[in-house]
Amino acid sequence: MIRLILHTVIIYFFLILAMRLMGKRQLGELQLSELITTILLSEIAAAPITNPDLPIHHAMISIAIIIFFEIIIPLMMSRFTFLKRLIESKPSYIIFKGSLSQKEMKKNRITIEELMAALRTKNISDISELQYLILEPNGKLSYFPKENARSVTVEDLKLSVKEKGVAHPLVIDKVVCTKNLKMLNIDKALFEQMLSRYNITPNEIFLMTIDDTGNINLIKSEDQLKNKAK
Repeated sequence: MIRLILHTVIIYFFLILAMRLMGKRQLGELQLSELITTILLSEIAAAPITNPDLPIHHAMISIAIIIFFEIIIPLMMSRFTFLKRLIESKPSYIIFKGSLSQKEMKKNRITIEELMAALRTKNISDISELQYLILEPNGKLSYFPKENARSVTVEDLKLSVKEKGVAHPLVIDKVVCTKNLKMLNIDKALFEQMLSRYNITPNEIFLMTIDDTGNINLIKSEDQLKNKAK
């Protein structure tokens, strides 16, 4: 028991020292190498605690080696750009000049549902409001609204406007959202009328949304666009 307590205390303070050497960074801002380092440190640090028979200096040596690499690699990347390109990922433009890149979404394994949920947490109700949406190397989204969607209070302009609410998905990646149609009281006839307005079928749609004012935003599927181009 005394050996277990001693191992725990030593590893605890050794990890504090190691993390101090790594520098302060929020968990959500971890780069890929830092995330791997954090996982490895937790596994190595737990080993002599869960198994007191393991020599504690083995874990301390392993932790020291990992911290050494974590400190020295950024210094090397600042001098050798090829190493930086090899280790760090580049930002991905999910929306570029107002155009949604389905290719980048597939490349980064982001579904349209995940993207819309992430935007709603940023108080963005509709994808069409964005000029740029960038997936940063740390996994966070940076967004830049279009000029006509930037924040200007209607109180300052003394205008009365209708509440747009949120953009409700009607079609997601060729699949009709029947639950949302029912919630919005859009029957089959009205939905078909909406589709005929754009001369399109659900199989040609990547995303179709409607807000509380009835404004429809439609993004065609790139697969269908490629087939038509052939």
